[in-house]
Order: sequence, then structure tokens, then C-alpha cells
Amino acid sequence: MQTTILLLCGYNSNYITLEKCMEVKLRKVGNSIGTSFPKEVLDRLGLVEGDIMNLVVTDDGIKLVIHDPNFDKVMEAYKLGASQYRNAMRELADG
Repeated sequence: MQTTILLLCGYNSNYITLEKCMEVKLRKVGNSIGTSFPKEVLDRLGLVEGDIMNLVVTDDGIKLVIHDPNFDKVMEAYKLGASQYRNAMRELADG
């Protein structure tokens, strides 16, 4: 059975969309499953071999996001602030 995955199909304002839907094939890579990306996608997003991506599982598939090295620091700062100012954060969230 061949398995395929659709990359960035459809429009969502949170996605970087391409002009056309591209199909990529999943292949066995050692003990894992992997895929390759068309050169035009890599060029458009400025990606090169060795770049780190974050994989996010959504209700309708997966989303690959370019890794932000500052994200972990930002989340740690948020957690510290959220625990210290829990009530203020709740009020801000409620509007």
C-alpha cells in the first residue's frame, strides 16, 4: 500500500500557501518514514539541509513550521509570568 500526504493544500490564513497543491510520497528511511520536498518549496521558504522544523498534528492533518530557536525561551518566560500573575492573565484572557 502506498501512502501519500498532501502538502499545504487549501487556503488557511495561518499557512504559507503555494499556488498549487503538491503531493509527496512517504518513504522508508532506516527505521522511520520520511519524505522529500520539491526544490521550489525549499527555495520559497528559504530552507536548506539541516534546518529544524516543528511538526504540529492538527484535526485535519499535519502542519510543518519553521523552528524558532527563541520559542523555548519565550515559553519559559510566559510560564514564569503566568504562574506569578495567574489572576491578571485570566482577566486579560477574558477580555
